[in-house]
Amino acid sequence: VAALGFLAVCSEGLRQALQWRQQHSFKAQLPTCLNLSLCFYIPFAAASFVWFISGSSLPALSDKTVALGVLENLPLLMAQFGGLACITLLCVSVGSSSWVFWILLLIAMAQQIWVPYRSFAHPFRVDLYILGMVAHAWSMKGKDIIVHVFQKYWMLFLFGLWLASTPHVIGRCDLDPMDTWWERMRFRGIEAVLIVLFLSGAMHCDDPYGMMGWLNMWSLWAFCTHVAAERLLPVPLGVCVTFASMVPFLMLALRDRQSQRQAERDNCERLCHDEQEVRKP
Repeated sequence: VAALGFLAVCSEGLRQALQWRQQHSFKAQLPTCLNLSLCFYIPFAAASFVWFISGSSLPALSDKTVALGVLENLPLLMAQFGGLACITLLCVSVGSSSWVFWILLLIAMAQQIWVPYRSFAHPFRVDLYILGMVAHAWSMKGKDIIVHVFQKYWMLFLFGLWLASTPHVIGRCDLDPMDTWWERMRFRGIEAVLIVLFLSGAMHCDDPYGMMGWLNMWSLWAFCTHVAAERLLPVPLGVCVTFASMVPFLMLALRDRQSQRQAERDNCERLCHDEQEVRKP
């Protein structure tokens, strides 16, 4: 949770720049916040890259502590974040393009394949946050085709992902990268396909019973708290508490649905009453 909050603060300038570009034409004068963001991210990326290629890093005090273990790869993480942010801001400054997402995805996946590192934890995957912001602001090139083809031939996509998988590898390949670039490319290729499918909306399903809204909120809560519950409570009480926390979200969703239905009934009654008043001589 602390990592998510810290990255949200660091990427606030990038978020504001993307929102500004959505609301203004290409001929609009660049705002002060965008210029300040460029003045921050460009030196930040350059200094981080120099720090990384120099080979120096902060000491990892404990391999079992995620927050301290990340210090070992801090120069690479900072260079990655600064580089992707600079590319995005430069694109914002000159306009917008549906190819930006694909360029950033290619850079992020190439870095994971050719410059592997032990990531220790998912909250430090800043490349995923930037890809999500860019895909939300600018629709990716070929989005409609991807959605149409996947929803018609999803079984072929799954078969292709199965062929690219590495079932002989044991362990957390997402945290500890595999030894050869070929294995890493297969693993990251599957990740790239899933990222595209999620961000394009190809996996979006109909929700006739209104379940996905509160389930999305609960999944975000579970993502931020399940590790704490698992470590503080004995097995299997932590898992039970995480799934039991679904009940309050369901109750709030039911209350909101009842309020919405009551509001709709009140509106219908008011319209009927107004119509009757109009018809009176």
